[in-house]
Amino acid sequence: MQRTQFRLLTAFLVGAAALVPALLHAQPAWPGKPIRLVSPAAPGQAADVIGRTVAQGLATALGQPIVVENRLGAGGMIGTDAVAKAAPDGYTLLIASSGPLVITPAVFRKVPYEPIKDFVYVASLATTPQVLLVRADSPYRTLADFINAAKARPGELAYGSTGTTSQLAMESLAMHGGIKLNHVPFKGNTEATTQLLGGTIAAVYDTVPGSLTLVRSGKLRPLGVAAPRRSPFLPNTPVLAEAGFAGAEAVGWIGIAAPAGTPAAIVDRLHAEISKVLERPEVMAQFQRLGFARAGAGRLEFESFVREEKKKWAEVARRTGVEVQ
Repeated sequence: MQRTQFRLLTAFLVGAAALVPALLHAQPAWPGKPIRLVSPAAPGQAADVIGRTVAQGLATALGQPIVVENRLGAGGMIGTDAVAKAAPDGYTLLIASSGPLVITPAVFRKVPYEPIKDFVYVASLATTPQVLLVRADSPYRTLADFINAAKARPGELAYGSTGTTSQLAMESLAMHGGIKLNHVPFKGNTEATTQLLGGTIAAVYDTVPGSLTLVRSGKLRPLGVAAPRRSPFLPNTPVLAEAGFAGAEAVGWIGIAAPAGTPAAIVDRLHAEISKVLERPEVMAQFQRLGFARAGAGRLEFESFVREEKKKWAEVARRTGVEVQ
């Protein structure tokens, strides 16, 4: 009796093992339908343009359309949250950027997603640092001039910000420089720049792409780039570390992310194909026109970078008291 049962069990296990390759083979190949790429940025904004540029090449490589869906609102939180809660099947991706994923969680009490646990970071696309700007006729010719003036007049020098990213970046510089500045918020870059040129405020922090036109036209003077190394777009402008303020770097980044739980094979395929797209001359030329540097870090390196950025900006917000209710 026991021998008969053993033979039946053995036959069952052998049959089941034989079915495994067939079942695996029966799984539909990915991608088998169009992929949705959610953009929390408005059409025409840098993150949206860069994401769409990469999506075009990725669609060709994968043989499926990539449909970009703009989901705006709440400083990028709505679109980002939509991807966090999407099915992790490889058919929903996110144009990920530093604002919604590391800056917003640092200053908002409630964020509907967790940047590390809710996402897998597929590929880093591009970066751009903040740059400290003053009027071309400003008495501050160097970063040291600006810091020394702020130390001599605590709380008097006013700076303009156009959101939490530029505010936190400036407060990080103030923290490292041991100075106190007067924060003046603006709704957009145009308003802040107008006030800077008119002399109402002493300085602004802006991205390199946002500042190039006025710098090249001779209306603004860049004092320092908040990056680990000099920007190829502002090669004559020192980085903060050269003036003794290492640790105050503020680099914006754009990448591609997917919902946590997306199969590793799909994530690896996406990373490999995106890496090839980033090498294309037309893609590099588009990045150059936008004033962004190509990133192209490894997938695990990108995830580690996001983790460290989240920790860094949370600490800056805590120490400087920057908070949005």
